[in-house]
Amino acid sequence: MKATQLYRKHNGENSVTSFNVQYEDKVSIKPVRQQKGWGAKRICKEFPNKNWAVSSVKDLLRKIDKTNSISRKVGNGRKRTVRTTQNIECVAELICSQQGNPGSSKNSERDSEWYIEQLFT
Repeated sequence: MKATQLYRKHNGENSVTSFNVQYEDKVSIKPVRQQKGWGAKRICKEFPNKNWAVSSVKDLLRKIDKTNSISRKVGNGRKRTVRTTQNIECVAELICSQQGNPGSSKNSERDSEWYIEQLFT
């Protein structure tokens, strides 16, 4: 089912749910903002069939005004360096060391204190 086909009950009527702005829409919003200077509410009012959330359009306009671009910032998102071969092998080794020894991951308070002492001495 497409997102535009989703409906919700509100005050006894069917109303279309608000959706985030898609890339193709961002491309068409940018010149409207730069050439006509429209705000988020005006843009949403002029394109009622798009069902954009005003807050999403506001965020996009803020980005356009600040960076003059609709693209996301380079470097945003989850860093992939945590999944290195070395880390994968280390975790696999730790898992294997726990096999056949149930409850070994549950350290007592005394054991925890000993581990902390070993780390800082």
